[in-house]
Formats: sequence, C-alpha cells, structure tokens
Amino acid sequence: KYSLAPSSAVQWLSGTLDDRVAVQWPREAVPAAAREALDRAFGDSEAVAGIGHTEALRAALEARDSDAIRALAFRGCQDQALRPKLWRALLGLPAGVEAAGDGGKGKGSQDEEEVAQRRVAYRELKSRVPGAEAAKAMEGAGEKTADNGDDEKASTFASLRTEAETEAKAVWRGEAFMEHPEVSAAVTSIVLTHAWRCSQYLRGSCEIAAVLLFAMACGDIAALADAEADAFWCFSHLMTEVQDDLAADAGNLERKVQRMHSLLRAYDHPLADLFEEHGLAAMPAVRLAPALLTRAGFRLADCVRIWDTLLADPRRFEFSDYLIVALLMLVRGELLEGENISGLAETLLSSPQQVDVKELLRSAYAVCAFERRCGPGTKTSFPPRSRSDATEGGLDRRNLDAAVSVAGSRLSSIWGKVVAVGTEAWTVGRSAAFDKAGLGDDANIKDLAGSLLTSAGGLATQYVERARPHVEKAVASATSAAGSAATAATAAFEAYQAGATGTDAATGESTEKEAPSTTAGASAPAPPSAAAAEDEEEERAASAGVPTRGSSAGGVQVAPFEQEWSS
Repeated sequence: KYSLAPSSAVQWLSGTLDDRVAVQWPREAVPAAAREALDRAFGDSEAVAGIGHTEALRAALEARDSDAIRALAFRGCQDQALRPKLWRALLGLPAGVEAAGDGGKGKGSQDEEEVAQRRVAYRELKSRVPGAEAAKAMEGAGEKTADNGDDEKASTFASLRTEAETEAKAVWRGEAFMEHPEVSAAVTSIVLTHAWRCSQYLRGSCEIAAVLLFAMACGDIAALADAEADAFWCFSHLMTEVQDDLAADAGNLERKVQRMHSLLRAYDHPLADLFEEHGLAAMPAVRLAPALLTRAGFRLADCVRIWDTLLADPRRFEFSDYLIVALLMLVRGELLEGENISGLAETLLSSPQQVDVKELLRSAYAVCAFERRCGPGTKTSFPPRSRSDATEGGLDRRNLDAAVSVAGSRLSSIWGKVVAVGTEAWTVGRSAAFDKAGLGDDANIKDLAGSLLTSAGGLATQYVERARPHVEKAVASATSAAGSAATAATAAFEAYQAGATGTDAATGESTEKEAPSTTAGASAPAPPSAAAAEDEEEERAASAGVPTRGSSAGGVQVAPFEQEWSS
C-alpha cells in the first residue's frame, strides 16, 4: 500500500478507516481513556456492539473526562442540543452538564450555576459598551477623565463599531439563521464587548462569533440571549489562543503558505506544480485558511461540523491544513482540467460549496493519520519525503512574496468571466430572438430574456461573495455584467418586435414591425454617458466585435431599458 501515489493512498484510506482509530494521536500516544471511550461507543469487536456515539459522548461529558471527550468529539457531534455543552467543555469552560446521581449537589449543579453567573456577567459587560450615538459624541467631544479610562476608550470606539456592524451584516450572507436582524446585532455585541474589554479588534472576528453563536443557539433564535452570552465567553477563550494567527502578520502568513504548499506537494505533486506554475501557490492558504476556515466559503452548518473536529484536536487548528489539502485533492480533476488562471481560481474558491462535508472530513482524517502516524522519522514514513523533496517543496523568499501578492491580484482576472457571461447572454439572446421571431409567441421571448438576466445576475452575485476583499472591483464588474444581461434582454425583446410578423390573437390586427434601417449610411444613436468603468467595458466589447449599447447590430437597435415590462 505504501507504493501507491499519496493522493490514491488518501482516497483508499478514507474509505476504510475505522471510527475506533484515534488518528489524532500517534499510535503509541493514544490515551487509555480515549481508547476505552471509542470502544464503548462503537464496540470493541464485531461481536460486541457499542452504546452509540452520542450516548458515549454524553457519558464522557458527565464524567468530565477530557481525553474521552476529545476522542469522541473528533468524529463530530450528532446531537445538536449537546453541542453547546461540548464546545464549552472543549474550550475549558463549565459545560453545564449534570451528572447522573448528582442530586443537585455535585459538580454538575455547580457548573450550571457558573454558566448562569457568566451570563449575568456578560450582560453587565455589554451594558458598559458605549452605544453608537454615545461613542460618536465622545469621539467628537474628545472627553477624557482621569478617573474613568472607559471614556478615553470610547473616544475612539465609533469607527470600530461601524466596522464591526458592517462586517457582521456581511458574514454568512444567504444563511437563514443570519437573516434575522437580532442575530446580526448579537454578533456585533459579542465582538464589540470583547474589543471593549480587551482593547483589540481583529478582522475575521465576526465570522468566528457567528459560528459560535450558531452552535450555542443550536441554529434557533428562541433562546438567543443566553446563546449570545455563552458564545461571548467561548469567543473570549478562543481568541486568547488564535489572536496571533488572526493578526495580519507577514511572518505568520509566510509560515502558513510555506507549510501548506509543502504539505500539498507531499500528497499531490502535480497539483502543487499547477498552482506554482500559475503563480497561485499561496492562494489555498491566503483564501481558504483565514479566520479558522470561516471565510473559506463553507455553509454555516458544515463549518460548525468541521469545528467539532478542530476544537477536539489535541493540536487544535493544525487539522485545518489537512482539511484544505483534502479539499484540493477532492476537486483535483476539475483543477487539473482548468484551461486558464481564472478557471483554476474559480474552481478553488467554489470548492467548499461543491464537496460533501462528510467525504471531506474522511479524507482529512486519512491525511491526519498519515501525518501523525507515518510522519517523518517514523518506521513507515509516508508520503516519502527526501531532503531534496523538502527543499523543492518550499518556496524561496522571493517566490513566496510574489506568490502571496499574486494570490490576491490574480483574483481580479475572474471578473473577466462576469463580462464574458454578459457578452454571451447578449449573443444567445439575439440569436434566439431571430429564431423565435416567426412564432408570434410574445411570452416565450420574455421568459428567455428574463432567464438570461436572472442567470447573469446570479453569477455576478456569486462572484461578489467569493471575492470580498475585492468588493469595490466586484461591484463595478457585477454592475457591468448586469448591464450586459439587460442589454441582452433588450436585444431579444426588440429583435422579436422588429422581426415578428403575424396576427395578434386578441385583436386580430397585424403585428408586423418595420426593422430599423441598417444601410451603410445609417448612423447609430450616440452612446449614453457612463462612468469610466462602463466606457472601458464598452470599448473592450467593441474591440472584440460585440455590439454595445446604443449600436446597430443585425438589424436591431439596442437600447437600455427605460421602464419595466408591464405587459
């Protein structure tokens, strides 16, 4: 089996790995309590059945056995109602689980009491955070007192509040849970209360707070106030671990890019070469890894499931590297078939939405097993890594700086795809209009044009979500794409009006239209005034031979919509 290509080995192992194998620990370092918990959950042989994963996890929480809890939680939490207690325990907080036989006098009762006290303490802290109006007033007045340092902090808090509120409204957009205004307000309160308390706010905080809130609320807003308080304390404890990684530090980014690129090269050399060849070697680390995978593009529920494993891992968030490499290997076919840079980047960015999270985790478990049980220095080292491979797998400093820069800048080429979609929609709409012109079916053309507009608009929205750091360029390009789609719809409808012949079924009158003149001497209407970005887009389309707004093409005068279709 060790003669297999590493990517094939991962695929085979992911399908055969037993749930009782604690791959998160080296073989000789698995705690006895972890082995016993896994045997209790899944059975210690084919003849002896286990009590089930959820029951074993609940028993471990009641016993406050950290090794057993980690061993079981690494495979996920199947009971959504149990997850708040599990995550609190994994983060070192009181779980609030009452052990059987406590009778209200044991540690379980003490845990519940401490959870209640922490909720009260959070509400007190939250009440001290200045509101938007108060913060702005203090900022304008420059109030400072020797006795109260809070006033000094408040004087610079207004801009921070604005940033947090804007980010909170944008996170996990499209998720039903986040559509509730009170949820967005709760996320804002969590990150602002932490920032006020610790005098620090980091980009990515809102995504992390949203994941914690979703888990603490079990995906429901019925008990949002208590879930918000619990999420705050989880957030505060977690940030003490990860704030250095979240900080925009060049050294951290360099190490992350090097580590992930070397790992990818070990498991899929062709894929690593492909990214490096196109100058995108840094993109997996730069675009998928930030903020503990919360910005990678996973669905909220899938991200919460992934976090079960991340929080339970003894090495905590090292597992995220394995998960990203597993993700790339699952879509390696699409990546290797990419015809250009934009196609490669698009496949990479859409991959979190395309894969099944269970399959992804199985593959990541396999990578974890190889890394921690067959890593360098072990008796059966796999994948094999010679010294030359290790040297080759790294990016030198000059190439690394370029790769990190390119990972961001190359994304702008994706927006050419949006423009291409609009152009294609115009062409298809015009051709379809001429094909349908003799049918006299007004509704068909309207449906076609409407579908084209919806499709292009949907793609434009998708691109905006995928490239949030480039949102200004995204908005301009999406607007251009929507304009192209509108032009396509106009062309389709006007082509039908210009070329259709027949009799109106309702009135009996002729519906024949006279097409506008397209002789060599005919002059096209002057193009409408537009912003610089729109002018540039029309010049590019004209140079490619594509009709633009206000021009003549195929006997059709193309003009922007002046009013909605009302009939």
